Amino acid sequence: MLAFFSVSPGKREVYLFPMLPALCIAAAPLLPGLLRRQVTRSVLAGYVGILALAALALGAGLLDGADWAMRSALERGIDAATMQAFAKWLCGFGLAAMAILSWARPRRIGIAVVATTALLWTVHGLGLMPALDPYSSSARLMQRVGQRIGPDAELGMVAWREQNLLQADRPVTDFGFRQPWDVQWQRAGAWLEQAPRRRWLFVLKQAMSPCVDPRQAIDIGESNRNRWQLVPGTAWKPGCVAPPGAASARDDAQGNDD
Repeated sequence: MLAFFSVSPGKREVYLFPMLPALCIAAAPLLPGLLRRQVTRSVLAGYVGILALAALALGAGLLDGADWAMRSALERGIDAATMQAFAKWLCGFGLAAMAILSWARPRRIGIAVVATTALLWTVHGLGLMPALDPYSSSARLMQRVGQRIGPDAELGMVAWREQNLLQADRPVTDFGFRQPWDVQWQRAGAWLEQAPRRRWLFVLKQAMSPCVDPRQAIDIGESNRNRWQLVPGTAWKPGCVAPPGAASARDDAQGNDD
């Protein structure tokens, strides 16, 4: 499995997870001897120390409002309160990891690594991911979409991502996930014309069609460094046929969530 996914161009770590129990069992007999070696203990201590310092530096930068932190937040549409909460969790983890390292070294460094790893995943599950999930998963964006169009509206998608469909609050009509944008628009236009006052499109901004009245398009927000717009059915120009190539490009990253 390790050899196969090392050769494969797809490097999704989730594919390697089934191998971890076997790897742990195979490595377990070697651990007592390894932990008696000074070089092993030094490497493990360095790992815990670097992890703690990195968390403290990142958390302090976020709390201080560093330029790079603000740019990253703006790219993902993250508000200041969420950034502050994220930073506090990072600083808390960094301080706790430093305390564990001070208590453990040098003889109990194995215990320190286990404790730090457990602490990291606890902080990740309780603090870091709950803070970032609405932004990294498009949940917050799709919640705004649902509020804007109302509970009785129908929603279609053009040039969408899998996570948009997953986080939508209602059944969604799509027009071919792998189809070129101009093909999706041909189908979407016919769909809008059937009920223009009840139907809306959720569209990647760069895929917008010239057959849409830009004055009626609504900039609904940003997610995963992409801008998204809502198009009411009344914005579609009846009978309009976009010239070839007007929206025919497909984003190379479509289907690959950031």
